[in-house]
Parts: sequence; C-alpha cells; structure tokens
Amino acid sequence: MFTKRLLFWAACLLVATQFSACDDHLPGSEPSRLRVKSLTQELPDVAGRTLLAPTSTVSTFAYDSQGRLSTITTNRSGAVETSTCQYDAQNRLSQLKRTIVANPPAGSDSEEQYMYSYNSDGQVSELTYTNNGVSGGSWVLTPTYNAANQMISSTKQFTTSGLTHTENHTFAYTDNNLTSFTATSSTNAKQTVINGTLETTYTYDTRLNPFYGVFAVPAPGPVASLPTGGVYNYETYYGGLTNLFNLSPNNVASSQSASVITTGSLPPGPTVNTAVTYSYTYNGSNLPTSRIKKTNGVVEETLYYEYETY
Repeated sequence: MFTKRLLFWAACLLVATQFSACDDHLPGSEPSRLRVKSLTQELPDVAGRTLLAPTSTVSTFAYDSQGRLSTITTNRSGAVETSTCQYDAQNRLSQLKRTIVANPPAGSDSEEQYMYSYNSDGQVSELTYTNNGVSGGSWVLTPTYNAANQMISSTKQFTTSGLTHTENHTFAYTDNNLTSFTATSSTNAKQTVINGTLETTYTYDTRLNPFYGVFAVPAPGPVASLPTGGVYNYETYYGGLTNLFNLSPNNVASSQSASVITTGSLPPGPTVNTAVTYSYTYNGSNLPTSRIKKTNGVVEETLYYEYETY
C-alpha cells in the first residue's frame, strides 16, 4: 500500500522488514535489521560521458538517532551532491532538498527540492518539485488513491516562460505490484500544442524491493532536473516525480513501453517502442546486491547495493 509504506519509510526507512543476521540469537534478543548503506552506480565507458556523470559514483546513506534517513551524499569528480531530509511534527517527510556544490566553485550551486503535503487521512495530497535551474522550474503532482491506499491516478503540471505542460497518469496493480502505467501529456508552447501518450507494462521478480514506499532517491548528475524534460524522464533511482520503482514490493524485472507524439494538426509521429530489462544478484535476505539495466539490449547502468545492520 503506497501511502502506508511511504509514511512508514519516511519515519524510519526500514529495508522491507526485519531479517535475522544469524541463527544463534539468545532467547528474547532482538534480530538485527538491514538498511541501505550505499548505492554505487557504474555507467558504460561512452564517448562524451563527462557531460553526464563519471563512470562510477557512490551515494552514501546516513540516518539520525531515530533511525530516519537524514542525508544521501554523493562525491564525484567536480562536485559534491547532498540530499537532506526534513520531517514534520507527525514524523512524516516534509521536504527532501538536493544541493550540488561544484569543486572548484563555478557560479551558484544547483538546488532542487521535493515538498510533501498531506490530507486528513495521512495520505500525500500534493508533491511539489522546484529547482533553481530555470525560471519557473517547478512541478506539482496531485495523486488520488483507491480503498487499498494505492495511488491509482495523478496529475502533474508546470508552467514556465509561456509554456504550459500537463500530464495525466493512471496506474494498475497485480498482487500489489504496479503492472501498467499510462501517461497522456499536453504541452502548449506559444500556441503550438504537442500531445503525447506513453504506455508501459512491468514484470517483477519475487524478491524484496529495498526502496518500496521510499519518497525519492536522487540519481547522481551534474545539474538539477529540468521540468521541461518531458514525460517520464529518468531523474531518480527510485521515487520522485517520474520513477515508479518505489510503488511495488518486488523488484522490476522488465518494462515494455510505447510512446507517440503528435504536434499540432500534423498526423501522429511514429510509435517508439522501448524494452528494458533488469537482472539482479541477491543476498541471503532476498535483497538485491546488484542490478544491471539494459535498454533494447544495451547495458546502460549497473547498480551495487550495500547494506548495514542496526
């Protein structure tokens, strides 16, 4: 259940459940639990990669005295990225701020924020994203839920420099995993209307997703995400406004997407089909220790997960 899991994770960021580290605990002793300590991203060595990110980057997770996620720090060549969490009086996540500090300094720092509002039922009623990269660089996401507290639809909007963009999303689940996602978009840019449709289906493994219900885990990058990036941009490892991997208790094994763009009164453009696969290795607690992502058969990214007991 998305909302309950999100609030649970915002409070203590437990990794899916409790796991025994060994079988010789004394009677009445507490079993050790696992939480994410770091994520290492490796990218293929591609010409021009310096424009995106170094080939290997480590993001380290730190927790406060209450066991809540406090910071995610990424040190990479030329910059330090820090994501800082804030919580409200009800122990719910209220803000995640990511700051990118160039080294050596190069103008003002890049900064982006996710801000959460809640309704009387304790559900996230609005998620606002802002950054200082462009004037008006902000999204507003408004979700709706079913009786099982799963997000079944959302609307995402931004307006900047005479451009207005709206997306409408629908979600369908099988055995609590998100198996179908549809996004329709409309962009009005100086009296030219661009409409888009994206349909994606997902399959899953049977292991535990360490970030089920997490609010957002930013992926490393040299700049804050721009709102003009379009439908379903890759902005985070998990969660955020566009990455849906935090909605399911199991890990995504594959996705099949089809997208179409229509500009003005012109006929629809060609359908673009994208096939993505994810292959994993796991530890004894059924948590992933590595993930290889391939898009249309080409390796795009490898993630390594490190855990700690607490």
